[in-house]
Amino acid sequence: IYFLVGEEKLTGTVIGTPGSWSNNPATTVAAAFDGNIATFVDGAVASGYLGFDFGASVKAKLNRIRYYPRTGNAARMNGARLYGTNDPDKVGTTNGDLLHTITTAPAYDWNEATITSTTSYRYLYLYFATGNLNVSELEFYGVKDN
Repeated sequence: IYFLVGEEKLTGTVIGTPGSWSNNPATTVAAAFDGNIATFVDGAVASGYLGFDFGASVKAKLNRIRYYPRTGNAARMNGARLYGTNDPDKVGTTNGDLLHTITTAPAYDWNEATITSTTSYRYLYLYFATGNLNVSELEFYGVKDN
């Protein structure tokens, strides 16, 4: 059980690089947000992104990110970068506001990072320069603007 005080688990429309390795419909970006650590994303190409669009009239301030690497492939998350933006032209690129970088292969468990930015964003996404988006679960926690 995970208790939240003064924040919520953020949800929105799933966005990300389309497709998957071998066109497997079970390993697309949606798998990172299904609440099941046994499922995972396996991107069709080495670089890509996955995250949320909160909608045209909604922004959120991110407080924390939680992630669980794909079993056997944690090293592929090393170097992944979290971005926020309000510009749809920057989504999926390295031109958004850099909020966090995963600097080592994470443990095969829930990993968490605190985000110190005070800016609210419509789009939040994790960008992989390499690694085929190999993550089992990705969660964002913060506060949506009213």
